[in-house]
Amino acid sequence: MMHYSLAGSGVMSAFYPAESELSKRVRRLIRAARKHLEGLCHQL
Repeated sequence: MMHYSLAGSGVMSAFYPAESELSKRVRRLIRAARKHLEGLCHQL
């Protein structure tokens, strides 16, 4: 599921390059989610 959403956001940014603010926000969310997942993995 996660990989699918990442690919989807990549396609979105490719289709809407003008939406730089949106892509920045999406990238920030992805980075935060990745850090959160890494933290969970380290806790296990």
